[in-house]
Amino acid sequence: MPFCPKCLGDYVVGIQACPDCGLALVETPPLDERDLGGGDVDLVEVFHGPFWQVALVRGLLDEQQIQTVVYETAPLSGLLGQVQPPYQRLMMSRVDYEGRLEDVKLCCELVAEADERSP
Repeated sequence: MPFCPKCLGDYVVGIQACPDCGLALVETPPLDERDLGGGDVDLVEVFHGPFWQVALVRGLLDEQQIQTVVYETAPLSGLLGQVQPPYQRLMMSRVDYEGRLEDVKLCCELVAEADERSP
């Protein structure tokens, strides 16, 4: 069943993007720490940024069958009181990270390079 990684909503098959936020839907809901082997899992941050960048990295890692967890961070106030978009932290178990380091780095680099090239 399609799922929005940002809004956390389930949608019927055939819907491609979240009607609320516009983000592309994914096939599996996000994990939490319990899905990575229990609450005592040693997690490491592999990427942080706006929700859309984190969703891209997470999607690439999902394709490599690498499990991750997303943590929200509070929006930051910018100059003149403008609120910056909320950032997310993409986490995974330290054991998986150390075992798949090259795959993780490649996925993160692809998204960072695409962001640098965007206007």
